[in-house]
Amino acid sequence: MYKFLIIGLLVSLFSLRLQAQKAYFLKINASLLPKITYQNRFTDSLQALSEVKKIIFSLHKQGFLLASADTFFFKKDTLFADLYIGKTFSWARLKAGNVPENILSSIGFREKLYRSEIFSYRTVEKMESKILQYAENHGFPFAAVHIDSVTIENENISGTLHYESGYFFVFDTLALQGSAKVKTKFLAAYLRLQAGKVFSQEKVQASTNALKRLPYLAVKQQVGVIFRNDKAIPQLSIDARKANQFDGIIGFLPNETQNNNRLLITGELNLQLHNLFGTGKFFKLNWQQIKPLSPILGIVYQHPALFRTQLSLEAGLNLLKQDTNFININRFVTLSQAFSGNAKVGFSVNLQNTNTLASNTLYANLQTLPAVLSTRLLSYGLQFSVNTTDDVFYPKKGWVAHVSAQAGNKNIIRNAALKPELYVNLPESSLQVQTKAAAIKYIRAGKRGILVLKSEAGKIWNNYLFENELFRLGGLNSIRGFNENTFFASSFAMFTTEYRFFAEGETYFFLFSDGAFLTYKVRQTSFQDTPLGIGAGLSFTTKTGIFNLVYAVGRSGQQVFSLNFSKIHFGFVSRF
Repeated sequence: MYKFLIIGLLVSLFSLRLQAQKAYFLKINASLLPKITYQNRFTDSLQALSEVKKIIFSLHKQGFLLASADTFFFKKDTLFADLYIGKTFSWARLKAGNVPENILSSIGFREKLYRSEIFSYRTVEKMESKILQYAENHGFPFAAVHIDSVTIENENISGTLHYESGYFFVFDTLALQGSAKVKTKFLAAYLRLQAGKVFSQEKVQASTNALKRLPYLAVKQQVGVIFRNDKAIPQLSIDARKANQFDGIIGFLPNETQNNNRLLITGELNLQLHNLFGTGKFFKLNWQQIKPLSPILGIVYQHPALFRTQLSLEAGLNLLKQDTNFININRFVTLSQAFSGNAKVGFSVNLQNTNTLASNTLYANLQTLPAVLSTRLLSYGLQFSVNTTDDVFYPKKGWVAHVSAQAGNKNIIRNAALKPELYVNLPESSLQVQTKAAAIKYIRAGKRGILVLKSEAGKIWNNYLFENELFRLGGLNSIRGFNENTFFASSFAMFTTEYRFFAEGETYFFLFSDGAFLTYKVRQTSFQDTPLGIGAGLSFTTKTGIFNLVYAVGRSGQQVFSLNFSKIHFGFVSRF
């Protein structure tokens, strides 16, 4: 009885001569036209006609199923369209039919929600899409659903959902193609595609991006699936990628502080080993001693897919020695749970020991507490991270974010050389909280340009802080243009703007600025600083590794902008 009227294309319309820079207009004549926003000025006549189609389609979505364009014609530069709106159609009833109850419950379907409600194509499409999405993520990738037994009476629509599940599938063993050396059991656990598990299209779609986040793999194409009998066989096309890194330099200096012939060792060593034993494990060692008697050591071990689950374990040790002043040793263990959507949540245990190294004779004559004291802090923390970048080494889009917080009791370790009365107003134990947050955004700027925006902030909450407990900032990885770990801060906020121009492949030039707002607060001493570093650099890849060159100059409260204080950071990283 009812039929949908389709807008006919006028043959004469195509014979019209389009004129450059000429404006065309649209005028709608319709009674009781609902509130629909539409464009009424165009650069050519075809755009005006297309806008009429969009209006009709929008009316259909709002329940005006008989809406149509009765007549329309061009008069000079204006398209006149007479629209028939008609009445809105409503649901009389939509029965659940044979759709399983668990699916209905999951998508929130209730028959009462469709009684006397205006009929909407969009609502029906969303409901059917949710049903199919649930099915394909629970073992039924070929499920189908439609509305059956449709009746229309006095603009009221009744119907029944009809669901066909299709065959049930479970995952089979991964099928690997390419030169990658990685064990399928680890990869299946990491991707959540273990053999015997119920097929999920969502997991398959997420697995391609998950593979791209592994630095030792090069993904050649999207993860596909072959269905055979009742098995879904994931198809992975991956090649090995050079990700292991090694670089180092060593030097010897004469020992001018002691009366012996021993030499002082200076230098730097960086070692990163990925995908150990083909199981995704990671080991990192960083040793640095630029200044004599001031070594920095960092060791990290990561064990992904722990017990073939989404849990990962990370353990590490950080050591920092400040000549003959103090030494900090921080040990940590973190257990993380990965979630779909590139997110990870972790729980950590941290043990931090700070010990003074000054001689007892120096402390014996002090009348006030020194800025450095020995402490012990056992803390527990939570952290959250997310990564949506398109490449591990050379991201060109996406963002990275990390938030962490930890709290625990700090104990003061008394120095027998200090006078006991100096500790009177200093509690032996106090609550200490540390928070940190960082975010990096990669934005395409033209065909070859990438804009990198980075922000990072941190704060230590405690009324009895000492200098050896503070954040250490400055250098190549934080505020360029300054020596490594130049700044001490109880709280900080850093901002980086960097423009990268990719000349060819993985070779790029870059300009940058690093700014920070630092606060130093140790007992009665406090001050603020706003260091700024600017510079340029070059990074290019060869067959044997990556060469980096950075030139930077910085300004702070203790340093003016001057080429005499400029820093040149350069290095070569061998990747294998």
